[in-house]
Amino acid sequence: MKKRQKHNKRFEPPKAVHIVGMAPQGWAVAGKGRERVHVWGGLLGDGLDIGHLKHERGRVEAAIEKVNHREIETVSARCEHFDICGGCLWQHVPYEAQLLMKQEIVKSCFANERLDTSCVLPVLGCDAPFEYRNKNDFTFGFGQTPALGFFESEIKISAGRNRPERGQVPPVFAVQSCALQSSLADRILSKVRILLSESGLSYYHPGSRRGILRSLVIRQSAASGDVLVHFIAAKDCVQELTAVANALVEGEEVVKGVVLSVNNKRSKNAVPQEQMILAGQGWIAEHILGLTLQVSPTSFMQVNTLQAEKLYTIALDFADLTKPDQVMDLYCGTGSLSLLLAQRAGGVLGIEVVEAAVDDAKHNATVNGIDNCDFVCGDVAKILPSYVTDGKRPNVVTVNPPRAGVLPEVIREICSVQPQKIVYISCNAETLARDLVHFNRGGYRIRAVQPVDMFPQTPHVEVVVKLEQRPQ
Repeated sequence: MKKRQKHNKRFEPPKAVHIVGMAPQGWAVAGKGRERVHVWGGLLGDGLDIGHLKHERGRVEAAIEKVNHREIETVSARCEHFDICGGCLWQHVPYEAQLLMKQEIVKSCFANERLDTSCVLPVLGCDAPFEYRNKNDFTFGFGQTPALGFFESEIKISAGRNRPERGQVPPVFAVQSCALQSSLADRILSKVRILLSESGLSYYHPGSRRGILRSLVIRQSAASGDVLVHFIAAKDCVQELTAVANALVEGEEVVKGVVLSVNNKRSKNAVPQEQMILAGQGWIAEHILGLTLQVSPTSFMQVNTLQAEKLYTIALDFADLTKPDQVMDLYCGTGSLSLLLAQRAGGVLGIEVVEAAVDDAKHNATVNGIDNCDFVCGDVAKILPSYVTDGKRPNVVTVNPPRAGVLPEVIREICSVQPQKIVYISCNAETLARDLVHFNRGGYRIRAVQPVDMFPQTPHVEVVVKLEQRPQ
């Protein structure tokens, strides 16, 4: 007897839909359950006609064909590059509506993991929703001609109809100014472009792996306005860049240093093989909640300094430390949160994989006169078990992982230590929700969830969560 074949009929959404929620990366959501459809460019409350259906990653995606009704009244985008740049998806959305949609993104991630959404508080907004970035990363690449700027967003340009092919490098367009960075940073960018035009240096092409210049990173202290310029190149070009570096330091008083990193690996974000100071110094100072922090070219630091102060204040409140408390701060970066925790606790151990960041963290501890905070360089997944074995059992653990979240084995190790409280700072609500399920299985319950808007004009949102050990 033949087995009956199973026919899984694909869900085909209606042409007219109503947007009831928001999802990560700014996708608008219509429908519920298995009848959900993700719409590119939609806003909360929209009534839309949709088309260009695609079944991608286990879900239905669509583009807008017609806006029938819009509850959110849009505004003119401030940036001249808004139509092609993938950086700012929501510049045309009033700021209060952005905050509401970000809260909906966090709630949708929690709902997907069957977590309680009622604990997600309104998003804490930013007092300065433009010109807030203390760091911008520009790419040397190719559009119609060689360009220094940002990648074009194919999905934005096509209004959701096209996605770039996997592994395809998008064209780069020349950025004249960015609404998220200061006018001073715009000026430095323009000056670099002019100086490089006389250097004879070629731009790197990731497909052929030919060329020299890969990236330009401009970091600026929110406290002093001081600037650090960082070139990333595929090969040593000290001789050619030294004249550029000297011109920047001598011509702009705020430029305190110019650094070159050499990285010939496929990923432009890989740890550089070499790093050298071309002119001035190799760091700038930032100030957060009374701390003076040294920031090197490759060190991680929150890109919105003023919001970082709000973020850390919430984390400190959630930790609710007293002097006897022992704290482990995992993925600690340059140690800003570690040092703030150390001012309130008996002792803090910070763990970070980037060696330069650990060097900065140790320096920052010395500069700020904090002697109850130690830092260790290495992979959290490898270091944490050895410290637990040695009997170092903190009663509070803070985690601030990259977008990929916390590895399951690290979560198990944290739970095995049985700290009374865990404070989780996340830049990715999807992996956060996934990890909270694992923490729940490990004996921890959610006590508070506070989203913080670190990235105005974009769908990205930071979230701080307080976890407490469930009573036995």
